Amino acid sequence: MIPNEAYLGRSYKTFGCLESLAGGDCILQQVWDGLDSGKPSSLSDLAKQERANLTLEMVFEAARQGDPLASQAVNATVAYLSIAVANLVSIVDPDRIILSGGLGEYGDLFAGPILEKIAGVIPTEDLLEIIPSSLKLDAAVYGAVASVLRATEDAIMVEPSRT
Repeated sequence: MIPNEAYLGRSYKTFGCLESLAGGDCILQQVWDGLDSGKPSSLSDLAKQERANLTLEMVFEAARQGDPLASQAVNATVAYLSIAVANLVSIVDPDRIILSGGLGEYGDLFAGPILEKIAGVIPTEDLLEIIPSSLKLDAAVYGAVASVLRATEDAIMVEPSRT
């Protein structure tokens, strides 16, 4: 069964399919949907407040502490990321996958479970390593800067200082 079946009909116009099904906004929406329907959760008090008060960090911490609703949202995300990783490994065959952004901060919730889900599915699972980025939330910024530098390397000329 595919997780998050209720979210499959969503539009992917704003970013992409994987981001729409396994990104931070989807995780938060799943938790809010669960809270709105009365599912038990340590995050229930937030349902009485503004939605803006609930953060991914709160959901991930609740999942670490065994909260059933937060764990369900994380497990659904793991399922989709597992499909993506299995496909990526089958096509590109990397030795290492680095989780960055919000997932990098909470890599312990994702790396091991993803490897467990893809065990037996990909031919080189014993050679694959999934680790959190040491850059944490700055990974996107560094990647953007690297892309700009790479794209403009012929246009930029740096002269040594004359001091």
